[in-house]
Amino acid sequence: GEISIIHFSDFLRITLLREHGGFWIDATNFLLKPIPEYALSYSFYSLNGAYDRDLGFKWTSWFLYAKKGDVIINNMYHFLEEYWKKYNTILTYVFWDCWLTALYNHVPKIKEMIDSIPKTDNSCFKLNENWHLLAEGDNLKYIEDGFFINKLTYKGNLPERIVDGKLTIYGKILSMYNI
Repeated sequence: GEISIIHFSDFLRITLLREHGGFWIDATNFLLKPIPEYALSYSFYSLNGAYDRDLGFKWTSWFLYAKKGDVIINNMYHFLEEYWKKYNTILTYVFWDCWLTALYNHVPKIKEMIDSIPKTDNSCFKLNENWHLLAEGDNLKYIEDGFFINKLTYKGNLPERIVDGKLTIYGKILSMYNI
């Protein structure tokens, strides 16, 4: 059956990680700093805690690292493969996360693996929440001290400058990279 591009992307990312290992980083992310080296020491790595306050997920589907053959990725692959053989519709946008929650809650090894990932907070959303601010003073912390990866969005128009012509944080980042 046909599936949406979003859910095809879910299956594609899992298939690529299963067969090759490596990072999956959605195009709506911006790296301010290098990915921490310690991420490579895990068989499965994601942002543990980015969604704690909202959804309780201990991972993100838009930033993942896995070694080839990782048990979490293998389980996700087999589930998605079997599901799409039988169905051509999705129950929820967070379908992937629902299955990973089930694995987390019912497979002790997977719970242990995810719980071993260093806890983070929702700092990965701060840059996106503050693009519009004047790029001066304390606001520069979103660039200088920001989290290594930042989840952005393709929605909306972002101002490069505010009314008096001064750069916003968005404008400052564009100028930093000559964009």
